[in-house]
Amino acid sequence: GVGRCKDSSSEVSQGHWNGSTGSLRPVSCSLTFDLKEKRSFFGQRKDYWDFLCQGLARCRQEHEGIHFVTSLDKLKTPVGRGRAFLRYCLVHRQLAESLQLCLLDPESLCEWYYARSPFLSPKRRAEILGSLYELDCVTFHLALYRSDLDTAWPMFSE
Repeated sequence: GVGRCKDSSSEVSQGHWNGSTGSLRPVSCSLTFDLKEKRSFFGQRKDYWDFLCQGLARCRQEHEGIHFVTSLDKLKTPVGRGRAFLRYCLVHRQLAESLQLCLLDPESLCEWYYARSPFLSPKRRAEILGSLYELDCVTFHLALYRSDLDTAWPMFSE
């Protein structure tokens, strides 16, 4: 629930999460916490996947992680696509940079997040990104072609 996600965002920003297991649940919760409810033209609920796509589209022509995830036809939900994107970025040592690019535009942040989001606080945002940049020196071997990401994070480290 919301409490668990709030705890997870604090865990990441305070440096207690080191990502050594490859679990991205705290990062996902940080991206989900206080996310405004938005709907697509067809009524599908938007998720942090949509926020990431929009943020990266503003900064770059095309992000390889976005291209990779959209090519995975087994993933049907924005939640699963977001999880796959986070895993892709972690494996390719692009997680902090990719997230930072999405967090550069204050207007976009206010459009997507309510006031309690850790990303609206410059201090908390810097702490989270600092923790994620520390992971760039760690090599992760995660399976990128997982069809179960629509329903849940993998239960065991890979």
